[in-house]
Amino acid sequence: MPQSPSVTGVDIDGEALAYARGQDARTCYLSANAAQLPFADNSFNHVMSITALCFVPEWPQALHEFVRVTGADSS
Repeated sequence: MPQSPSVTGVDIDGEALAYARGQDARTCYLSANAAQLPFADNSFNHVMSITALCFVPEWPQALHEFVRVTGADSS
């Protein structure tokens, strides 16, 4: 039987996390800065961000972190 996918949500705002947890108990929500993600390299298959980078002053570093945690580096 295939393993069910797991989802991890990250936000630096505690109120946003509390709201999200109230909407979906199946997702693991963590407080973290997108520019310093607390995950090992290659921890995820995918990263999805819709508007988060609009609110991250260090957005180039956040993009680097997205690549790092997915192992998507093409170099």
